[in-house]
Amino acid sequence: MQEMLGSQPYESSVAGATIGWLLALGGVFVFFLFAVNWKRLWPVLQAGGSIPLTLLLVLIALVWSQIAPREATVLSGLSIGNFWWQLIVVGLMACWVLLAGWLQDRYEWDPPEFALESAAPPGAAHHHSDRAEHAVSAAPGDSGHGSGYVH
Repeated sequence: MQEMLGSQPYESSVAGATIGWLLALGGVFVFFLFAVNWKRLWPVLQAGGSIPLTLLLVLIALVWSQIAPREATVLSGLSIGNFWWQLIVVGLMACWVLLAGWLQDRYEWDPPEFALESAAPPGAAHHHSDRAEHAVSAAPGDSGHGSGYVH
């Protein structure tokens, strides 16, 4: 009876961790499928952007292996070393993200474009067509912007 009660919290924590990983994988996939414009990103990766990205992935695995050092046991006792299983997981995540990009490219799904710069309201542009408006001092060559500034 005690053995059954002792295994229940373990099973629920494994189920909770599995659900957490699945939600994280799904969220990452949805983000990279609908929020990243892969038509712009593919040429950047092909022009050499994949090299720093690969180095960043290796660095992430290295930091992860130092923060949480442990071996992973998979496939009925096969043990994978500390850094190597983190590198495999990070590599699989990168493949998962690239799959999202491939799907977006294959089915021609384009994410909506948002303008990051706000448009200036009409009449807010600062033009220098009326020179008399800026003439503050009577010094020759001074445009009213302070010393040393000449139009």
